[in-house]
Amino acid sequence: MAVNNIASPMMILSQRFVSMRNDLLSLQQQLGTGRSADSFGGLGAERDLALAFRSTRSAATAYRQTISTVDVRINVMQTALERLSALTGEAKSTLNGTAFELTGGSQTAEQKTARLQLEEMAALLNSHVDGRYLFSGQTIETEPVAPISEILDGDATHAGFRQVMAERREADLGANGLGRLAISAGPGDGVTLAEDVAGHPFGFKITGISTTSAAVATTGPTGAENTVTTEFTGLPTAGEQVRIYLDLPDGTSTTVTLNATHSTSPLVGQFTIGADTATTAANFQSALDAALSKTAATELAAASGIAAADNFFATDDANPPMRVDGPPFDSATALIAGTSANTVSWYKGEAGTTSARNTSTARVDDSTTIAYGARANEVGLRTTFQMVAVAAAATFSASDPNAAGEYEAMASRIRFNIDDVTGDHSPSSVSVEIAIAQRSMDVADTRHTTSQNYMSELIDDIEGVETEELAAKILTVQTRLEATYQVTSMLAQLSLTNYL
Repeated sequence: MAVNNIASPMMILSQRFVSMRNDLLSLQQQLGTGRSADSFGGLGAERDLALAFRSTRSAATAYRQTISTVDVRINVMQTALERLSALTGEAKSTLNGTAFELTGGSQTAEQKTARLQLEEMAALLNSHVDGRYLFSGQTIETEPVAPISEILDGDATHAGFRQVMAERREADLGANGLGRLAISAGPGDGVTLAEDVAGHPFGFKITGISTTSAAVATTGPTGAENTVTTEFTGLPTAGEQVRIYLDLPDGTSTTVTLNATHSTSPLVGQFTIGADTATTAANFQSALDAALSKTAATELAAASGIAAADNFFATDDANPPMRVDGPPFDSATALIAGTSANTVSWYKGEAGTTSARNTSTARVDDSTTIAYGARANEVGLRTTFQMVAVAAAATFSASDPNAAGEYEAMASRIRFNIDDVTGDHSPSSVSVEIAIAQRSMDVADTRHTTSQNYMSELIDDIEGVETEELAAKILTVQTRLEATYQVTSMLAQLSLTNYL
């Protein structure tokens, strides 16, 4: 009788054991990693889909990282802009109808408060995140606003705003303090008033003259110097007026009004009716000199400060700070561009001609790029800054009889210009534009979050495993493996003696 060879069943069982052992290891690896394969090749025909879904998810993740970084910058910018808007109202309130009283020197308490407000504005415009200055245009590594002490007072070789303002004041008031106007007698029993030199930007600009008296003949303006004349053809009646209309260098205007009176001690703005037309004309000339001197020392001086602020602060690549071409300054006839060698530049950031918003951009989607840049020297941010700088820079003398009038004229102009900080010319307008960009970014972020989640689900469907199903498979393999162990053990104990 033949005895069967047990080697073949043992070999088959051994191969099956190895196979099941490998299956168990593979299933345990899948359970540990949560993935159905350890390489894309193991995914079979679905590997291309898995790669495409992963690419889409990676792009969404990258965009969300960009959005997160930019969101921090924009939030800091919005905080700064909100405070700048608040300071605009505070600055107006500070100079609103307060009495003129110098405290410990040449400035009022309100002016000293304005200096503190200016310091805070500079700090806000110098806001930065991780070394990136947010209001410096494209030059993100450059602090945009110079120190306030440097802006106001300059240094040994560079003129600051106070010096530029003082030079402009001299040029506007002129050597005689009449606002660059010249008064002379004639024609006849009359008085002539004219600008000192035609065409320069300083001082009063004569725009008209009128009278309410039939005894007074007025003519002009005529000629390049805008000459006007007042001729007395008879004696006016008390209360009748001559009015001279003047433009000021900050774009505002004023009227010098002279009232006829019989008083021999006329107030400023009055002229005494004399015994004859010649005497009346002489009295009118003296009164005109006094009225122009007072108006120049108050309204013109205040307007000069506002004009100097425009010259100094409204700067960019094409418009350097402007100064009076002097000395001498009181007879100057032109402005000249300041240079980096002689004049402080208050704004040190990028000053290109492109849109300020476009100086910082971020792609937040395949088809969406937001613009959120800003420059400290753009009109919406600069206007209040330069108005507060006028208040902080101006000085007054307690012995000057016109100081209170100049102070009130300055304060009213600052309040008016701050009130005019509306629409496109306000921190709020900049904030709105950036908020629109932030809103677009938030919408993109929501879209990317949805895409990330959906792509992850699709990837899990391809690459992932069902834990419950996998556990059942592992249990099945373990059961079969244990059965194979037992069969193998039994076969290994077979011998001829046992068989017989």
